[in-house]
Amino acid sequence: PPSGAFLAQLAPDQMMQLQQLGVEVVVPGVVPPGFGVARVAMDDGEYAIVYRDDQNRCFGVQFSKDPVDSPAANQQQPVSSPLFPGADYGLNYDPPEDNPSRLFSDWLPGSQGAYRLLGAPDINALQGLSACRNVDLETAIPILESFTTVSPEIMGDGDPP
Repeated sequence: PPSGAFLAQLAPDQMMQLQQLGVEVVVPGVVPPGFGVARVAMDDGEYAIVYRDDQNRCFGVQFSKDPVDSPAANQQQPVSSPLFPGADYGLNYDPPEDNPSRLFSDWLPGSQGAYRLLGAPDINALQGLSACRNVDLETAIPILESFTTVSPEIMGDGDPP
């Protein structure tokens, strides 16, 4: 993680930029060992945070003000997110032998848009990273279920108290 990083392994300046978007920022509360922030992309009030490890396994968190559904995947694993209670959500995926094997969650609705977990094909296509491979389901599910909001108090203003 970068020097001074804390929640979701984001550096203070990255946290500040996310806060300035003016939307509720959702990050993974659990980042698996060995993963670090590979890219933070922001555009027109939307964002994506991409994590990568040294084996090119990637996952991301995406926020969209106007989410577009992805084409259906072959399989779905039900998940429950304490941050998004009261609805049925799924982690959608294709078998690993499919190429590309997709991995993404259903959109999780927030007050200003929706959030989802991204897998490698979407990261490679949308975020311009190459050679990303999906994390396995046993890794993806706890990440998705750990989604948490970042309050301005947690982010701080960069000045010591």
